[in-house]
Amino acid sequence: MNPLAGREHILSALGARLDATARGSGGCVVFEGPFGMGKTQLLREATLEAAERGLTAVVGRTGGADRPTPLRLLTNFLRRALPGTAGLDELTRPDGNPFWLMDRVGELVGDAARRHPLVIVLDDVHRIDDVSALALRELVRSLASSPVLWLLARRPVRPTPVAGHALDWLAGHAATRLHVGALDDEAVAELCTGVLGAKPDASVLAWAARCDGNPWLVKTVFLGLMKAGQVVVLDGTASVLTEQVPAGVRPALDKLLDGMSPGVRQLLGHGLPCPAEEVARLSGAVEEAVRVGLVRRRGAELTFTHEVIGEALRGAAPSDGGACVPSSGGRDDAMTARAVSALVGHCEDAPGVLACVLRLLVSVGRDAEVARLVPELERGLREALPAELVAPVSARGGAGTVPAVPRRGQQGSGTPERPLWTWLVRALVAVDRFDAAAAVLTAVEEAADGPDALWHGHRAELLAAAGRLDEARAEAESALRLPERSASEDAVPARLVLAHVSTQGDDLATAGDQLRLAERLVPEGPAADRTRLDWALAQFHAVGGRPATTVRTVLGAEARTSPDLLLFCEAPTAAATLVRQARQAGLGAEAGQAAALARRAAELNPGVRSLRAGAEHAEGVLRDDADALRRAADLHRLAGRGPAAGNALEDAARVEQGRGDAGRAVQLLESALDLYLECGATRDTARVQRKLRRLGVHPVRRLAADRPRSGWESLTGAELRVVRAIVDGRTNREAASVLFLSPHTVDSHLRRVFSKLDINSRVELTRHFFANEAPQVSLSSSSSV
Repeated sequence: MNPLAGREHILSALGARLDATARGSGGCVVFEGPFGMGKTQLLREATLEAAERGLTAVVGRTGGADRPTPLRLLTNFLRRALPGTAGLDELTRPDGNPFWLMDRVGELVGDAARRHPLVIVLDDVHRIDDVSALALRELVRSLASSPVLWLLARRPVRPTPVAGHALDWLAGHAATRLHVGALDDEAVAELCTGVLGAKPDASVLAWAARCDGNPWLVKTVFLGLMKAGQVVVLDGTASVLTEQVPAGVRPALDKLLDGMSPGVRQLLGHGLPCPAEEVARLSGAVEEAVRVGLVRRRGAELTFTHEVIGEALRGAAPSDGGACVPSSGGRDDAMTARAVSALVGHCEDAPGVLACVLRLLVSVGRDAEVARLVPELERGLREALPAELVAPVSARGGAGTVPAVPRRGQQGSGTPERPLWTWLVRALVAVDRFDAAAAVLTAVEEAADGPDALWHGHRAELLAAAGRLDEARAEAESALRLPERSASEDAVPARLVLAHVSTQGDDLATAGDQLRLAERLVPEGPAADRTRLDWALAQFHAVGGRPATTVRTVLGAEARTSPDLLLFCEAPTAAATLVRQARQAGLGAEAGQAAALARRAAELNPGVRSLRAGAEHAEGVLRDDADALRRAADLHRLAGRGPAAGNALEDAARVEQGRGDAGRAVQLLESALDLYLECGATRDTARVQRKLRRLGVHPVRRLAADRPRSGWESLTGAELRVVRAIVDGRTNREAASVLFLSPHTVDSHLRRVFSKLDINSRVELTRHFFANEAPQVSLSSSSSV
């Protein structure tokens, strides 16, 4: 990590001053700037640079009962530098004349410096007392002709009048002033790379932008995010997975504020905006907070300079203001609050998860649903969490102001509204929080008289998204078996899932029947169901070999509405499918439009891995970019979406085969085949097997349902390929390279292998391999198939 990124010009000037001191010249440099800009780090670097040049360095910090004054610091130095000098004991007498002491110390320091050039480093000089400030001023002035370099650092705050006047004179008449300000974007990106050990992506840079170029804040935030497990590195690129300020920021911020005046701590304790009477009463603290860079004044209003700090300090009680509409009350609200309570039990970061949900819904234009959800989410959080942990959900994830009226074309003009909990479940699935969505569904089931068709339908959607297709089919069929429910619009989600799963199972007759029944019910149901029906019809047309119809069902003139961004959030492979079909049909504009919609969904929700995967997948298909397609597959895996990962791998294999690299194509197809087998996607499995046979490979795979849960026979094809690479003596990173996987994926495969075989070392893995596989089988032999 380079803690001095962006400070090259200051380091250059500092190096020149140190060189001059080594040659016999003295001087004084004052580093000035707001908190967190790296002044202390620059002083540390100066101390190291001085030592490398053979200079003597004396280092101290002013202010505080346990910190020596500059005179005491120099006296201690003289005991070491000039042992045996007469009169040194007199320098430590508490009743000594301070002016005589100042003169004597200055004389002795000059003698020591002429023998060996000296660098005196003092941090936090803005905390200096009056006598020490006067002494410092006189010492700098009296030693100006000696090889003594003074390096002082201070924040732009006013000490006592006497000390302030002395320091101002010193800075204005006897020193070079170096301003240490905010980093530029390039330096911030370099700092992020150093802290995270990887190239930052858009989500990392967005977090860094919230720190407004303050290096201390950047490091504090990202170290907190890493400690919280909210940073993932994929193919050398780092991403942040949350929108909430990590808990680790608050202790560091408290430590920072401990160094501020009591007035500043009291001011920030009120939160901003602060009551006018408090601003007037604490006017001195306001001035200090503005000078050190904590607070910004805009007219009569005070705001945090860095909103990250505002979020970390924000009070626990929800705001009474805001633009949220009042809760409508009733059974739906109570069930939503109970669902939130259940979610809290499953998520350590429930407010952050809910903020991510709101952000997604706002990004796709579901303002009306957000306006209904926010009050119930906050009420549920207050009931489930201690008050000090709860802040308004809308403030946690950038959801912003929530309009109280729906946009034109959304629900609200006579069409029925789904219960609030359904939007919570749908959004949780869309942001890859499958476990949280399952917890919500369980709470809803317990609160209701029993699961109805809508509940079964949403649970089926969850299972299908996670690649558990057999369970999804069973859940959807349960919805249709309920008495007096099969003809209701509440059964539409279940029918659409059954159509999708039947298509994956190569049962096109059932898929067609369910789509026709859903079409009859959708005009009476919510508008969102129409978007999902159009996508289900588009998938059916794709399987039937009608690429132009597939695309135009969603994007073209035949589509009943303009493209709904929610589709590309709920179905991360939608854009890639539409791009693929559009290219087949020669619809170049529509292919570009689909890829752009996927990019938009990912940009608006930077912490959602499946949306980033969807954007990479669509771009990879559009540009025949195998690297993007492999990145998409890895992201889909991390998001828990096996079928989507298989789809991206299959596209990557097509690109590699087109380049003439059959070996890579085979490996990618085999990985896709394993994923399809795991989730029971019969049609996809058969298609990939046909492709492998055309490449001369005749795969033999057992369906996931037939495979043992432990032992050698339980290993999937993907796991076996990783095992062979490791047994060949490769490291995890080397195995990832030859298998065209990410190191994270290789690590995950190995953890599952060790668990299935009940082992914990590579030596044991090698023994199992040679006991169960022919010795000549290795990566090199398998890759030539």
